[in-house]
Amino acid sequence: MNRFSRTSVIPALLIAAVLLMVGLAGTATAAKLITGKNIKNNTVTTQDIKNNNLKSADVLDGTLQEKDLSGTVKAKLNKPAVVGYEVVTDTVAVPTAGQSTIFVACSAGKVALGGGADWAGTDTSQVIVESAPQKQIGEFFAAPDGDAATAWKITGEHNSLDPVNLHAYVICVNPS
Repeated sequence: MNRFSRTSVIPALLIAAVLLMVGLAGTATAAKLITGKNIKNNTVTTQDIKNNNLKSADVLDGTLQEKDLSGTVKAKLNKPAVVGYEVVTDTVAVPTAGQSTIFVACSAGKVALGGGADWAGTDTSQVIVESAPQKQIGEFFAAPDGDAATAWKITGEHNSLDPVNLHAYVICVNPS
């Protein structure tokens, strides 16, 4: 004779079904209940974070250092984002207590983004009188007048007793 009756099997089956549903729902419920407040500081490690899951908004500004970046990322960050980047330099010896102007031109087909100069010495009487974009017209230079600058003009003067070298540069790129 059968020891189990039909009325005793149904409650057991219901209890098993309820326990199975609670067990399966437990992980979903836990995911909804666990927040950052529940996690102890400094306990989440690299292995706990899925690759390519963090975004820049997830990282506090100023916390990444160069050592944290891969070689590929470093190369992209240090590479100029412009095409045809070049720096053209020239030097002129400014005579004793004198003034000189030097023009530094980009290679053909390039435009000037900026320019500047510095002195070889550190005398306080050395000054840059003018630093301005120019356009090259053959062997001559003029203010760009709305055209793209293709050169840089530097005028410097000093009151030293000896000639001093004035180094000028222009930063050039291919036009876009």
